[in-house]
Amino acid sequence: MTGALAPGLFAGRHAFVTGGTSGIGAATAVLLAELGAAVTALGLPPADPAELPVHPLVRVVEHDVLDRGGLARLLSAGDPLDALVNCAGVSHDRQEYDLARWQRVIEVNLTATMVACQAARPALAEHGGAIVNVSSMFAFSGSRDRPAYSASKGGVSQLTKSLAAEYAADGIRVNAVA
Repeated sequence: MTGALAPGLFAGRHAFVTGGTSGIGAATAVLLAELGAAVTALGLPPADPAELPVHPLVRVVEHDVLDRGGLARLLSAGDPLDALVNCAGVSHDRQEYDLARWQRVIEVNLTATMVACQAARPALAEHGGAIVNVSSMFAFSGSRDRPAYSASKGGVSQLTKSLAAEYAADGIRVNAVA
């Protein structure tokens, strides 16, 4: 998986990955570790425990990104931080037309991303770091089956642009992948 990237590319670096206990987040945590980073993978227990990222450089911390205070404490604990990857996300498909489901998707996908970015900013600013927010193709195309997911990922894309401008003075790069 790391063949196209320089071995040891992230040696000596520290990264946090929200949503890092399954799916894209877990794969990201393992990839960063394979490239030498010490990684803290934050997330809820996956439905299938085999999805948990397994690597000696990955520390798994059970955490719900909706626990804003806990997220802020974890990210500002004084540990070195070079990178934050926001992968936490949910989708409830057509059930997102229900306002309660809508709000949960927006809270997990968009608001928790903002909270994590704010909490990580001081540590990242110490020596210039990077934030990568995971967006989606639905940020651009929308989806009749996933209205909240699409709106939240559109928000993540725009939030990323705003934070890139705001955090540049601190030497923090902010990007999104979709």
